[in-house]
Amino acid sequence: MNGRSGRVTQRHLAALVTSALLFATATATAQQPAPGEPRIGDEPDPWKADGGAAQPVASDPAREADPPPIPPPPPPDPEPPTSTSGSALTPSSSETRLVPGPAARGPRGDARLMRGQDARIRALERRLRVQDERLRALERSRGIWNHLTFGGFVQPQLVVNSYNTAASPSAGTNGGLPDGIAANDVVARADGTTSNTTSFRMRRTRLRTKYETESMRLFVQLDVLPVGGFAPGVGSIVRNAEATGIARWSRDVRTEIGAGVIFLPLRGEMLEQADTRNFAERTSAVLNMAPGERDLGVHARTLALRDRLLVDVGVVNGQRIGQATWVATPDLNKSKDVYAYLSYELGVATLGVSGYLGRGERVDGQRLAFKQFRRWLVNYMGKVHYKVVPALGESRLLIEFALTQNMDTGINYAFAAPAIPVDFRQNVTNLDGRAVYIRAEQELTKWAELGLRYDSYTPDTTDRGNDRDTFAAVATLRFTQNLKWMNEVDYTIDDIRPTGAPKPSREIFTYSSILQARF
Repeated sequence: MNGRSGRVTQRHLAALVTSALLFATATATAQQPAPGEPRIGDEPDPWKADGGAAQPVASDPAREADPPPIPPPPPPDPEPPTSTSGSALTPSSSETRLVPGPAARGPRGDARLMRGQDARIRALERRLRVQDERLRALERSRGIWNHLTFGGFVQPQLVVNSYNTAASPSAGTNGGLPDGIAANDVVARADGTTSNTTSFRMRRTRLRTKYETESMRLFVQLDVLPVGGFAPGVGSIVRNAEATGIARWSRDVRTEIGAGVIFLPLRGEMLEQADTRNFAERTSAVLNMAPGERDLGVHARTLALRDRLLVDVGVVNGQRIGQATWVATPDLNKSKDVYAYLSYELGVATLGVSGYLGRGERVDGQRLAFKQFRRWLVNYMGKVHYKVVPALGESRLLIEFALTQNMDTGINYAFAAPAIPVDFRQNVTNLDGRAVYIRAEQELTKWAELGLRYDSYTPDTTDRGNDRDTFAAVATLRFTQNLKWMNEVDYTIDDIRPTGAPKPSREIFTYSSILQARF
């Protein structure tokens, strides 16, 4: 063993000897605890549930030399720990708990929060009161203008007609054309006019005004220019003049009771305003049974279920606007006519039915004869609207079918109304009629629309083929919301004739171009 290794060995031996002596001395001087005294480590645990106080222990040098015991860990915090940046350090439990913020903890925090909310609510209420007072002041300053509105539209029209020989307006009293005159040639008439039917004209020059409140409405509508009337020399025409009281039974149900010159809803198409429909002229059934589409009377109209349900019942004179005696004698008999109209909207479809019951009359001025007869109508209506191609717009289909008896007014065909029998004591011969109407329309975006229509009218079904059939097509261009251009083409086959007469086979071609502007 070299010197360095020997020195290390001697140090190790000296350290072992010293440690052994110290251990022996400590063992010899240690004392056992007296009986009944607690041993080291037997003192009560202050974290135990009994919470007992620690008992005194004897002085022990070894115990006093030991380091103090490590306290047990604190109980777990009920809230999940977070890092200084606010991210959760432990996964959230499956049970979601709302932990109140510091301001909301305790009764003082709750009181401060409630006081702040009350202050904000009071401030908002003050602002609302100020705005409400300003609105009322503005309404008072406007006066009548709060409830009064004006509107109107004009329809300058170009009409071009073409006829076959049977339908020519140039035909003589015997139904034939003069020698050398073609069907579309113009000839003179005894009243100073001619047979020309191709011209520009003002189809409608209409002004309307409405005053409406929660409980009443006044509506007046006029055609103001002396052209486009029902007969030569007819000037300004009243279209509507109605006073209405409104009873609101609930937020969703109301009844409107009106009197005056009112719409006559014999068919669904008659409720379409002239400035909203694409086909300018009414169907043949309306033009013959209800020229002017209006009558004098009173009606009650009830709307419910967000206006999806409409019920309209009325009592009218029975003389339509456009009949010869409407102004001089509004009703030629004492009895009044009644009507009812019902429609219900089922989403994309609307179904309706209407009925009319009254008494008509014929007057023979030469014989001074006056004959009355019963007349009635039942009409069924179905309408569907749906966006088959959403990019184009809405598609619409309307179908109506009517059965009638003695409903023709005789304004276009004198023989279509019941005649006074030779034996005045006998009843008139009833004329059963029929009317069919089919219309399809397709929007082409908001700028254009196309439409097709077929209508057939028969005043007397006992004579086969006694009808007027019209095939029509229309193209509408919309330049703005209030300016549109309507171009319509009609082809009509008119075989209406007196019972037993040969079929006339009248054919009429009509082109109509209307530029409509409204406000």
